[in-house]
Amino acid sequence: MVDIVRLNYIERVTTYNVTKKMLVFGGNSYRTIADLNKQFKVSEKTLKNMIKRGEIREPKVEVIGTRRFRYFDDAWIEEFRRLLAEKNHNDGHAPSSQ
Repeated sequence: MVDIVRLNYIERVTTYNVTKKMLVFGGNSYRTIADLNKQFKVSEKTLKNMIKRGEIREPKVEVIGTRRFRYFDDAWIEEFRRLLAEKNHNDGHAPSSQ
């Protein structure tokens, strides 16, 4: 009996797991704005303002159960990386190595 309860608990925990890098639901990984903050050293406010000004497109939205969140796919990340490199080049800074 204890083993069945424990297995159900482990299954639920692994279905919704926040890792150091991404949000994970049922084995699928999603990059959130917090991940971008860490990866590119850009604040959430700056990212939101860049989106609002139309410098970069809106992220995708995913709904899983009752949870609704924005996530940033590989294409968005690459587009953002190019935008930062262009901005850094125009400002006279070296592009980010990330």
